[in-house]
Amino acid sequence: MKIRDHGFWASNLFYYQSILNYYWLSLKFRSFTFFTLANPRIKLGGMLDERKTDIYDLVPDRFLPKTILYDKDKTDLSKLSFPIIAKPNIGFKGLNVSLIKNQKELSHYLSTHDSSESILQEYIDLEKEYAILFYCLPQSGKIGISSFVEKTFPHVIGDGISTIDTLIDRYKNPYLDKKSSKRNNRKCLSRVLPPGEKYVIGRIGNYSRGAKFVSLNYQIDDELVIAINKLRLQVEGIYFFRLDLKSNDISSIKAGNFKIIEINGAKGEPLHIYDKKIPWGQKIKDVRQHWSLMSRVVKESKNEDEAFMPVDAVWDSYVRARKLIK
Repeated sequence: MKIRDHGFWASNLFYYQSILNYYWLSLKFRSFTFFTLANPRIKLGGMLDERKTDIYDLVPDRFLPKTILYDKDKTDLSKLSFPIIAKPNIGFKGLNVSLIKNQKELSHYLSTHDSSESILQEYIDLEKEYAILFYCLPQSGKIGISSFVEKTFPHVIGDGISTIDTLIDRYKNPYLDKKSSKRNNRKCLSRVLPPGEKYVIGRIGNYSRGAKFVSLNYQIDDELVIAINKLRLQVEGIYFFRLDLKSNDISSIKAGNFKIIEINGAKGEPLHIYDKKIPWGQKIKDVRQHWSLMSRVVKESKNEDEAFMPVDAVWDSYVRARKLIK
């Protein structure tokens, strides 16, 4: 059951603590839309229903996978090379993100979801997936990383006796859709893994899809901060964001060799709080620090004579976002 899972409580901790911080900062800035200045170049600061393609347009192409915004009248599906990732142009926690292996699966995806706002994206087959929460204070120029995790995909370990089908049944993760996992691995279900062999059963790096987040905060150093800041300097007007990226290892990230999967703005969580090795007292402190950093970023952005978004515009965005996740 999800209620017994560590991540369930970490998610609730972030949500309810964030509500308190939101109202406190709304009073402090005398605006319910203060967060819109965390990233002035991203719609609503990246808090609600910003379009992924609008953010991709800000980023140099070399950091991005090849991406197509699907148009049923213009997109030639016959020219696609599989596998690809299909996902909504607006997303929340891996909602409707799928690894597509062939034309049949793609046709099913497009007929099942709102294809008018679907992204078809090159699958990046690099070794590891990471999430880095970065901040920059616009006036003082202070930069840093407040959260760094490696995302581990759901996987099973062979015992020399059990089939992959049986191992998936035994896999203890309340967020993993086992029926979907078996469907996606149907060609291998009867295979018996040798003792100790690892088999990945899903490659979507979201906690809500069975992935785990391992804190690498102890690996944060000046080299890593400088590497991410080099990217930020090429994208004017973003100050508080989380990069979800793929790379072979940490040294490759520092060398600038990575591909960005997502850029989450003000709604990006400090994902290291989902690591159960982090004490609860530290999680509470880190969520408070997360909102404190956002507050400092917004304060310095406001000093640049930027204006907060009108409440009605934000409310309309909130209503659209709620419809998406129902």
